[in-house]
Amino acid sequence: MDFKAIFGFDYSSVTYPTSIPSAPQSTGGTTKGLFLTANKDTNAAAAAVNLYPTNRVFSGDYSLKFDLWINWASLTTSTEHTLLGINHSGNVTNRIGQTPSDGLFFAVSGDDDSLPTSPTLRDYSVFRGGTSGIPILMITNNTTFGPAPLLVPNFENYEAGFANLFPSQTFPLYGTTPPGTAGLRWISGEIRQRTNLITWLLNGTIVAQFTNSFAYTNGNIMLGYNDNFSSIGDSNNFVVLDNIRVETFVATPVTLLSPQIAGNDFNFTFASDWGENYVVQTSATLNPSSWATYTNLSGNGALRTIHALLTNNVTENYFRVVRP
Repeated sequence: MDFKAIFGFDYSSVTYPTSIPSAPQSTGGTTKGLFLTANKDTNAAAAAVNLYPTNRVFSGDYSLKFDLWINWASLTTSTEHTLLGINHSGNVTNRIGQTPSDGLFFAVSGDDDSLPTSPTLRDYSVFRGGTSGIPILMITNNTTFGPAPLLVPNFENYEAGFANLFPSQTFPLYGTTPPGTAGLRWISGEIRQRTNLITWLLNGTIVAQFTNSFAYTNGNIMLGYNDNFSSIGDSNNFVVLDNIRVETFVATPVTLLSPQIAGNDFNFTFASDWGENYVVQTSATLNPSSWATYTNLSGNGALRTIHALLTNNVTENYFRVVRP
């Protein structure tokens, strides 16, 4: 029972190791959010808390979106994870490495102390419920990810993808954070279900994507916090979640815009959705038996521009953009 949840927490009251500004998706500079932490009493033991909205079941194409701030104080006592999940029963407290478990959920650590070879937990983790068993860590050894590529292969902060996404920060009287750590900054995230394709994004960047072939296809969302270690955590280790919302996901229709020939290139643009996958295909005939793939790309929520080199000695070229 070693946890704390504060609804309507005024996070502008936090001053260490730095102050917390209004969240990215907030309007009017509001600073009220959900505070979660665990394993802070005098009994050293792994602990977790899950929160589920009452009387809610989500299905079909939808996204769980959120802003999160992970606060931490010291690399020696700060390895704790924020949990965010979909398709849960709402009847289980999902705890890393402990039974039972359900749904599809994702964990983010504020610092960098998880091991890249751990079979149970990484700095950034993808889990599926094990029913009566522990949550199953989904890694490249047991999961086929894609079609979008993984941001990094080992889900560790030091890998280039996370180091570029979350650069080091320096705070007065505190020091410099390791590159790739998610803590001490606002992050906007999304967990998207489209048909059976699950996509996890942080700051608009795909961290992981996989086809959901498991039993967890609909259910409730989960917000949580987990300390997987028995050492007592520092009181400055916690998460603030703000602007939590569930939205129906409707894919933007693909329409080719501004087509023009420039030299030997055929140029056009199309509107894209964050994290969606697109395939540009080409053919030399109007009614092809098959289309050849010209390039694959991911959406970024903005117009994507294609510069297609026209084939020499071919009088006609046709192009289209499809989703896998």
